[in-house]
Amino acid sequence: MSTMIEDRPNAKVIGSTPNDDDTAFDVSGWSADRIEAELVGFASLESRALYRSLRLLVEFDRRQLWGSWMCRSVMQWLSMKCGLSLSAGGERLRVGYALESLPEISRRFAAGRISYSKVRAVTRVATPASDEQWADLAENGTAAQLDRLVWAKRRVSRQEVCDQNAIRGAGWTTNADGSVTLTLTLPADEAVEVKAVVEAAISPDKGRPRTQSRADAVVGLLTGGRTPAGEVLVHVDGNGAHSESGTALHPGLAEMFSCDHPVTTVEHSPDGPRVSRRDPAPSKAQRRLLGIRHRTCQFPGCHHAGDFDAHHVVERRRGGPTRLWNLARLCRFHHRMIHLWGLVVTLHPDRRLTVAWPDGTPVDRELDPQRCRVELEAVEDPDRIGGLWDGSRLHIDDCLAGFVPD
Repeated sequence: MSTMIEDRPNAKVIGSTPNDDDTAFDVSGWSADRIEAELVGFASLESRALYRSLRLLVEFDRRQLWGSWMCRSVMQWLSMKCGLSLSAGGERLRVGYALESLPEISRRFAAGRISYSKVRAVTRVATPASDEQWADLAENGTAAQLDRLVWAKRRVSRQEVCDQNAIRGAGWTTNADGSVTLTLTLPADEAVEVKAVVEAAISPDKGRPRTQSRADAVVGLLTGGRTPAGEVLVHVDGNGAHSESGTALHPGLAEMFSCDHPVTTVEHSPDGPRVSRRDPAPSKAQRRLLGIRHRTCQFPGCHHAGDFDAHHVVERRRGGPTRLWNLARLCRFHHRMIHLWGLVVTLHPDRRLTVAWPDGTPVDRELDPQRCRVELEAVEDPDRIGGLWDGSRLHIDDCLAGFVPD
């Protein structure tokens, strides 16, 4: 049942169980005035709710709380738990972080005086110096007018085109952990072409951040595709596991290699080295059938449809065979997490995969419905959400004339 808070008569509970009247929600007998008022009121209330949601989202991402769900990113968590697409979740995250340096826009958004559509537009161009000016424009103009103003603000001059061409370049730096950061600076027109080629080369990939998918596409374009996995030689001694080149390996990751690569394990003892295991990789036919049976990663909440690893549900070191019934399709990220954290994987007869922490807690756990209840104060003047435009002509140059150059 929907409830009211007795000591706060303006508070409404969002997310409570609807009563019979809410479920039916027959508005056919409502007057036009009531329908209009409800639409405007909910629009303003939605803005207040979205502001709080964005604040929570930024803090959730800053603490990387999505990691406890074995998600690649906050966008994947939003897709799994909040029903948002990756692009919509990424856009909300961008807006949430942008609002941290825009106090006036944030204040009016939180008060339900400007809509999320307006906030999403102005956060693309607003700076701390122009915060109040854009807040005024957002509150007084319509969403369509604001889109035109933002577009006009972002227009590129002839001099800017020349400047872009002068600073083009490419380079790379090696990071402390051994990874390499490539940098490519291009004029806008060339960048459009390059971006289009890269985007077209991206494999359908709904289980990881777009940036990682782009990186894989760039590597594929530059190298001509991935080479077949070569044999991995793992040495095991009293100090742990390491590769042939001496790179230290986590024991779980050493086991991960044996799932999808031909691996030879060499144990070192006082009597000398000896080959303890020689594990062949799953065959091309097995991988092909696994890819046909499962089009995406089987990890709960993941929809990665690109390259995959064939994971042995019953590990090879425990006698698990390289048979199709013992293989699960996993993206590299979740394959690594399963071995690194010792997650318990169960493959059910219907081929459904469930994953739990070592203590038995499911990774994709349920949330307490009572903790999902959200209280919001009613908005004092919801009619402001649409803007205060009086019908006069929009003079773009006049509106932007007072801005300090960025």
